[in-house]
Formats: sequence, structure tokens, C-alpha cells
Amino acid sequence: MARRRRIYGRRRKRSAIRAVSASSPAKFDLDTVQAGLQLAGNFPIVGNVLDAVNVGISGARAAYAGVKGDTKGMKKHGKEMAYNLVNMTPGTQALTSVRTINKGIELAKDVNAIRDNINAAATIRNSIASR
Repeated sequence: MARRRRIYGRRRKRSAIRAVSASSPAKFDLDTVQAGLQLAGNFPIVGNVLDAVNVGISGARAAYAGVKGDTKGMKKHGKEMAYNLVNMTPGTQALTSVRTINKGIELAKDVNAIRDNINAAATIRNSIASR
């Protein structure tokens, strides 16, 4: 009987952790990184360097999507690359500021969702540890 409980407990722990990670609404991925780069790209001096990095990432993602045959993804990342190139041009930050504000709002939602997931994982860990 003791052995059976232990196996059941292990399975239960694994399934709880998988459920939290699978249902995570915010995954820290390249979209989030690029949103952060776009926000930081509005600062003088380092902004053009960060925008250039963002253009490179978007270009690589567009090329990868093209190789995989994903035309929708290729167009999406191609547009992102064009927006970031426009943002690199001096004096155009005012034109792209509305888009940047929307990205900032999305990034804040992602950060809040990540914090909620960390709190949920801690709650699960504490409930498992208290058994």
C-alpha cells in the first residue's frame, strides 16, 4: 500500500506541474523579447542599436518562416522588420509611438500573467510539500 501511494503522489505532482505549464497564457518567447526591444528602442543613443537588433531578429524569423513554408508568418515578421526600420529613422519615433504604447500594454499583461503563474506554481509547490 505504501508503494502505491508514493507512485500516485509522484504522478500527481507531475500532472499538476504539467497542467500549470501547459495552461500558461504567457510564454516568454521572441515576441515578448521583441516587444521589450521595441520599447527600449525609443530611448536615444542605444535606441538605434536595439532597433537594429530587432530588425535582425524579425528578418531571421521571416526567413525561417519562409523556409518552413509559413507565408502568413513570413509576412507578419516582414512587416515587423519594416516597422523597426522606420523606427530607426531619426524623427519617426512620434509616428511609431502609438504602436509602441500598444506593445507596452501587451508586455505589461505578459509580465502580470507570468507573475500569476509563478504564484500559482508556488501555491502548488507548498500544497505538495505540506502533504
